[in-house]
Amino acid sequence: SEDKLTPPKYSEYLAKSIRGAMLKVFSGAGHMLPVERPENVADHIRRFVVSVAGFAASHTTESPAEV
Repeated sequence: SEDKLTPPKYSEYLAKSIRGAMLKVFSGAGHMLPVERPENVADHIRRFVVSVAGFAASHTTESPAEV
């Protein structure tokens, strides 16, 4: 939320404009979020990947062996 290079209003606009986008704002963090809060970033990326994988698995007609 302290990012001077890419203010939160731009991220909010992108999140609203991209179907299925998720936005997580870390209070007090700046532009180098992966360096400032690596554990938080990794946790949220992990959650996103799990949610996408779960969605894909529930919406496919092929078995994993066929993919």
